[in-house]
Amino acid sequence: MKLSLQKRIQLSFLLSIALVAGIGAISFYYINLLNNEVQGIVEDDIALSHSGEKIKSELYSLRRVERVYIIDPESPLFHENMQTAIDQFRTTVGEGLKLCVRADTKLLHESILGSLDNYNNVIRGTTPPFNPRELAAKLDVPLRQINAAVSEIVTLRYDDLEAHRRQAQVISNTSNRNMILMVVTTILAGILVGLFAPSKVILPFRKLFAAIQEVQSANFNVSVSISGDDEIAELGHEFNKMVEELRDFDDMKIKKIAFEKRKLDALANMIDAGVVVLTVEGQIIYMNRSLYEILGVTSERILRMNVEESSLPKGLKELFLESIDRKDRFEDRKWTFSYETEMKEPITQTVRVSWAPVRNHVGDIVNFVAILKEMNGTAARTDAAEAQIDKVSDLGDTW
Repeated sequence: MKLSLQKRIQLSFLLSIALVAGIGAISFYYINLLNNEVQGIVEDDIALSHSGEKIKSELYSLRRVERVYIIDPESPLFHENMQTAIDQFRTTVGEGLKLCVRADTKLLHESILGSLDNYNNVIRGTTPPFNPRELAAKLDVPLRQINAAVSEIVTLRYDDLEAHRRQAQVISNTSNRNMILMVVTTILAGILVGLFAPSKVILPFRKLFAAIQEVQSANFNVSVSISGDDEIAELGHEFNKMVEELRDFDDMKIKKIAFEKRKLDALANMIDAGVVVLTVEGQIIYMNRSLYEILGVTSERILRMNVEESSLPKGLKELFLESIDRKDRFEDRKWTFSYETEMKEPITQTVRVSWAPVRNHVGDIVNFVAILKEMNGTAARTDAAEAQIDKVSDLGDTW
């Protein structure tokens, strides 16, 4: 699915919001779960703390009812009231058994229920009127067992509370582990969203930036390929159109420069005077055939070299360097210089030098043109040389 830049950014924000909301919901869920479990343990601890006391209280109630009927062995409500008291005690012990988390306390509760069954059997087997001493003797054995178990239960209640504490600690550790996993998952998900979402938006701009750098370095054979129909793809398409137009313009400029250079070369070679073109840095970029003949050198020893490093005669080097430094114009300055031929023959040459700076369309000097005429040159040659200086000065920054 192709999305616009606006929709991509909106989707990134929505994903971030959904991530935060999801993590928040999971956090609330685990916190609520932990709260419920801990609350349940606390309630069990409270109930467990009261359970022992409640068992003791119900045991005392059972003994009070027992004493009432031992004092009155002929009461017709003996079985009914005793059974009610026994059932209440059994219920209390059963509730305490449900709260037990340790095996030994469970066994104690079960032993109380077993002794209570024996106690109940004695009560059921007794019919009023009865001998109080005989009944008390029969009930003494299960009562002793019940009393001993109740006392031990009260003592072990602290152990049950400690077991509940450990259970709560296990729940807390589990919850902490889940929360840590959740936080780690959140961080990883955030990193993935942070890496993936911006890259989908920034990557096309990086392509454009790289292409712009290529164009800045005069490489017009570059284009960007951005798929889609969003704003970035539109920008890439317009950039490609601009580069294509720049490429066409650059080709036209190169052709024009080549044409002007060929024209100047043809004009310069039509005259007998020597012509040399230098940059403002002092690099020799053109010499015509006449100057090669005058100096007796080849292009390999002169062209594209700095004046100071070239094989030009020392006198000419001094003249060119001084003229470049002064940046002025002069005509027909007489100059004498000496040099040696390839056969090591010394030659002294006297020429008339005309010098002119070449300016671009904003008036900055970009090149210098020098015309060297031999002293025995004709007037026609002089006129042609002067005209050539004007033509070269009009070329501007084509050099």
